[in-house]
Amino acid sequence: MTTTQTICESRPAIASVGPDAAQPEPPRSKRLEVLDGWRAISILLVLSCHMLPLGPKSWNLNLSAGYAGMALFYTF
Repeated sequence: MTTTQTICESRPAIASVGPDAAQPEPPRSKRLEVLDGWRAISILLVLSCHMLPLGPKSWNLNLSAGYAGMALFYTF
């Protein structure tokens, strides 16, 4: 047996690259997509608290919306 035969036999076979080749699945992230919606709501609450007049001033809705947004964001 020659050295070339030994090297070639010890190498693994190359997988096919065509469209019929099995594609490995991409790694799944551990991120929960449902939480993105909750985060968006919390960010909107905080932004509205800073930029919009929410209700009459005596009700303090801006303060409540800001606290609710921060609580949601840091909870999720």
